[in-house]
Amino acid sequence: MTQILNYFENDPLKILYLIGGTGGIWFWVQEWRRRVRIRVRMVNGMINLAQSPNINVTVKVEVVNLGSSITSLEHMVEMTAFTAVEREKVAWSLNVVGADRSLEPHKAKFVELNGVCEASYPFTWYRTYRFRLTKGGDYVLRILNSSDKQLGPIGFFWRSLLFRWFGYASS
Repeated sequence: MTQILNYFENDPLKILYLIGGTGGIWFWVQEWRRRVRIRVRMVNGMINLAQSPNINVTVKVEVVNLGSSITSLEHMVEMTAFTAVEREKVAWSLNVVGADRSLEPHKAKFVELNGVCEASYPFTWYRTYRFRLTKGGDYVLRILNSSDKQLGPIGFFWRSLLFRWFGYASS
């Protein structure tokens, strides 16, 4: 303790470094807390088999802006998945339905996604939906299969790795 006191006793202006350094750290903490981010929850998904050989997919999600500033979704959501038998990666694009894509802070908004996918869509595993924002980082919604069970990043990575290597699909 005496070494610390001697450090400040030799040059008292070093106390300003200590106070300014903690203020600088507090500034970056506040910037981190104010960053733009969203949370997405799957509500339901519907499949229309009217178009052959492709199908019309409609997905309804709930999006919440967790940041403190207004942002909006890009007009397209990228969806990837793995086929059940060949375990190949497939990708489709889903469009956000409607012109109002803005996201107010801390308000839930239901968004509908619509797109045409191949007939193998209902039989895909480990789906990811990448939501891009006009301001802020992307959000990836990770779904196990048609049961719409959401997974975290680590669980999703581990399970999809087991599925791709060994064909093991846990539900």
